Amino acid sequence: PLLERRDWANHCALIRYILDARKCQKAPESLPRLVNGYDIMEEFSLAPGPAIGRLLDVAYEAQAGGDVITRAQALELVKSSLERGGDGA
Repeated sequence: PLLERRDWANHCALIRYILDARKCQKAPESLPRLVNGYDIMEEFSLAPGPAIGRLLDVAYEAQAGGDVITRAQALELVKSSLERGGDGA
């Protein structure tokens, strides 16, 4: 309510530009996972369940952040999480 009509129009134009620019951006490509649930279950003799999904999330987040770049590093991260008594939760 404190903006003049011209200022409001400029603000709306800026917002329209930002939204249009966002529409034109290409969605980021997803990274191929270094490990899958079967890898984790086989490597660590674990049964299927929600814990596997949490461990996969931990590995994938580390991969996306650049902390792990190989399958061996991803499995080592899962191993250290399990050794700390966690399942990624």
